[in-house]
Amino acid sequence: MVPPAKTNSNLTPPMNSRASYRTILALVLSISFACFLHAAPLPDAARARDAQSVSILNGSQLASGFDMGVDSSGGRTDWLRNDGDCLRMTYPADQSWGAVFITVGKPTQPPRPSKDFSQFTALSVEMKGASGGETLEVGLKTNQQADDGSETKLPITLTPEWQTYVFPLSRFNGAQATQLYVVAEFVFSGSKAQTVLVRKVQYGGTSEVSRSTDASGLPPVAVSHEVGRPEPKVTILYPGQLAELTSKSGVRPSLLVRGTVDDLPPGSRLYLVVHPTTDSNAYANEILLTGRKWISQAYFGEAGSLPANDTLFELFATVRDRDHPLSSMFVVNNVSLPNSSAIVAVRMKIVTWSDRASAFARDFQLSGPLAAIFTAIGTVIGILIKTKRRPKDGGAAQGGASG
Repeated sequence: MVPPAKTNSNLTPPMNSRASYRTILALVLSISFACFLHAAPLPDAARARDAQSVSILNGSQLASGFDMGVDSSGGRTDWLRNDGDCLRMTYPADQSWGAVFITVGKPTQPPRPSKDFSQFTALSVEMKGASGGETLEVGLKTNQQADDGSETKLPITLTPEWQTYVFPLSRFNGAQATQLYVVAEFVFSGSKAQTVLVRKVQYGGTSEVSRSTDASGLPPVAVSHEVGRPEPKVTILYPGQLAELTSKSGVRPSLLVRGTVDDLPPGSRLYLVVHPTTDSNAYANEILLTGRKWISQAYFGEAGSLPANDTLFELFATVRDRDHPLSSMFVVNNVSLPNSSAIVAVRMKIVTWSDRASAFARDFQLSGPLAAIFTAIGTVIGILIKTKRRPKDGGAAQGGASG
């Protein structure tokens, strides 16, 4: 019997030395090329794809690589000031126009530098007026556009509180985001002096730019307003502008309301509001939307305080942005509701138990004494229900409003 051949596991087949060198060289070249790709700087647009926003001005500090200029029809350049936490533009009187502009690099004559902002969809500017009511225009320019004022500019009117204004880049016709030179300009016109303060300029998306102000370390912004977007339009189709609602006593009156909403900004909410004209409070419930058409139930009065006969209510629908939802109860004069439907006036017609008994007697043509007896019985029933039994409550259906 031949014993099995022994093998040595430590031995490996011989390798051709020339092939070995080729393998090692290919491996070194592959590693070197991978390191080069990893270390090589990416173009601006590619490097910023993952960035949600980029700040141009924060407080009174410009980001690296940007500069500012100021001019007016009379050659005035002394009306831009650093206030420490913001920039103050004091547009002088007796000018036909004036402009403050932020440029890529220092303001210069053509040929001019540019920067690619095509990865972003919106410009946001946080500013306010010194007294409110100040008007100006905000614009952009490429390094190819002439200095003749023909570039697209979007008009705004300011309030005395800090607000963030969001400008979709698509609204600036002719300003290609791939080659911007003036990344923000503030253009004034007319002979009236105005003072405007600005403390933040940044690029991002319409949602990212408004969120990022909360993390800037600056005081909170009052509201966020997207400039150039059509205002939402809310309409109540039913009931008409004047309605009479008949309800039995002891029962909470309610009314089915139908309507439409158009140009609703993303994330906004629609509310149905009931306001008793005898009260400063209004009552709101959110309407659940599945499209432009909506339907909701409005309730009048509370379970323990039902409306009296002839009480008048105001009924309307309103839009609020996602950062400023409407409380279920609020003082109507303390809240601004600009994006609202026309007001529907609803008057209560409450049918009492006495009324019901009298109607029963009329329907059955009962004689005078019998009719009086039925009316008295109805009155007694009404009193007993009012004092010993809680009124029926239809319940606040989802999407309804009560007041």
